[in-house]
Amino acid sequence: MKRLSLSGSPILLVGLLFLGLNFTTCNSTRQAQSRPPIQTYPDLPSETEPPKTSYIQTLTDGNFKEMVKEAPGLRVAYFWASWCGPCRTMAPAVERVSREFKDQIMFGKLDVDANPTTRILNDVNSIPTFLFFKDGEIVHRSSGMVTEQYLRNIINRLL
Repeated sequence: MKRLSLSGSPILLVGLLFLGLNFTTCNSTRQAQSRPPIQTYPDLPSETEPPKTSYIQTLTDGNFKEMVKEAPGLRVAYFWASWCGPCRTMAPAVERVSREFKDQIMFGKLDVDANPTTRILNDVNSIPTFLFFKDGEIVHRSSGMVTEQYLRNIINRLL
């Protein structure tokens, strides 16, 4: 029986190292048109589950200043794109946290492909990115995939 060895296969070793990397951000300069549309299916509510209401506001280049920069209190701006895998993975957690803190803060999401000006003005170069504003000033920035508990901890610290 022959034993497998990585010592004679530098290409295999590099390939294995590459596969082991954890990609948690997306390059936000990509264009959505370069990827085929992703088929999504809405959540089917159970008979006992109340209808779901989103507590995440839609942010745009046109309303970002008014809803985030000029507004009092804590605001969370979530920069995302439909083609971003980590963004799609985190979406349910972001929704749960926004629902949990609905009476204390405003959560907003901004599609970076549809609103490039706001992305550029806020120096968002990868997604997902969360910008936490307090009374119009950025007080915390987080890029890449984060856990639901991480979001809760940051919000509780900033409240």
